[in-house]
Amino acid sequence: MKNFYDKYKSLIWISLVIALVIVVIWTVYRIVVFQVIGTSPAQNAKISAGRSTITINLNSEIEPIDANKQIIATSGLTVKADTDKNKIVLTVTNIVQDKKYEIQIKNIKSKSGKSIDYYKYSFEGGYVPYSSLSQQQKNQQLQQTDRGNYDDPAMAILPKVGDNYTIDYETYSEPVLKGKYIKLIITLLLRDDQSNDKNLELQYKNEALNYLKSNGINPNDYVIQYHPESAASL
Repeated sequence: MKNFYDKYKSLIWISLVIALVIVVIWTVYRIVVFQVIGTSPAQNAKISAGRSTITINLNSEIEPIDANKQIIATSGLTVKADTDKNKIVLTVTNIVQDKKYEIQIKNIKSKSGKSIDYYKYSFEGGYVPYSSLSQQQKNQQLQQTDRGNYDDPAMAILPKVGDNYTIDYETYSEPVLKGKYIKLIITLLLRDDQSNDKNLELQYKNEALNYLKSNGINPNDYVIQYHPESAASL
């Protein structure tokens, strides 16, 4: 072994120095260049249908994101954006099972004046068992489940993810819709090849409404937003 070391000592030390230089250059690059350093869930992950939160981590503190001006998403998605120091937190609703999505964010600016012209996050809607969720997603589901028995009985049973539908809600500071503080959002989990099947659409709609009724909620007392919108007239 000693003979081997003596014979190749110079080559070994050169290799170690090169490896160290590469590590230093990579570390400096990650510090100096404003960039995305990770996402949760990961790129191209399968995300539970209905509603989810996507966190994009950057290596510098960032300026606020204007979702209306800076975000372009696949048709049908509703995306709200918040920033938390070096994170962009996207709240995404209307995710449909077995459908692929893209969220594009333009002109992300750091507080130091650097910018990222364009970033794309891709994912697929699907059913993800609770045991397979990330800890962040588990915490989110627990928060959503616990977030509100305060003002309205529907808040005690929502959000709901069924086999063929999801039901969520949006809250308001004043009871502006039918005297309610919330609006119900029903998303029917239709695949692309089922989008024109009105019988199936009606079936899934009725399943969602029956869930509400079975829990003592009268759907007629609420403003309901449907996805797809055509379900409202069925």
